[in-house]
Amino acid sequence: MTEIDLGNGVTLQAPDGAVQTPEQGIDSIIGRIRGDGFECQYDHGLYSNDMKSVENAETEALDLSGVSARLVTAPPDFIGLHVPVIAKTVIGDRKLTVTCHSNDQARQAVLDMLQSLHVPPAE
Repeated sequence: MTEIDLGNGVTLQAPDGAVQTPEQGIDSIIGRIRGDGFECQYDHGLYSNDMKSVENAETEALDLSGVSARLVTAPPDFIGLHVPVIAKTVIGDRKLTVTCHSNDQARQAVLDMLQSLHVPPAE
């Protein structure tokens, strides 16, 4: 597994060979993660998309080591993770959204990657 840093100590474990490409955000930390059979985008900031408007979506509430999250899947190949509160700031809650598209062979690896999310304890 390859550890990917999504900013401010938030990490996830990606499949070996996955490559992270940070991008320039205006008010958030954004980037891409690409691997064999999948591509993901992440947005870590105050205005991250909650994915409530994804068509034909199924959602599942998750507890990732004490952090509340929502897993969103939709046909044919969409998998996403939304964490509504990564940290509280004076101007609002910092959020995280990771959206992925994967082929059937990479689907379980993407699910495992998203569920490996680690958020450092609040200071």
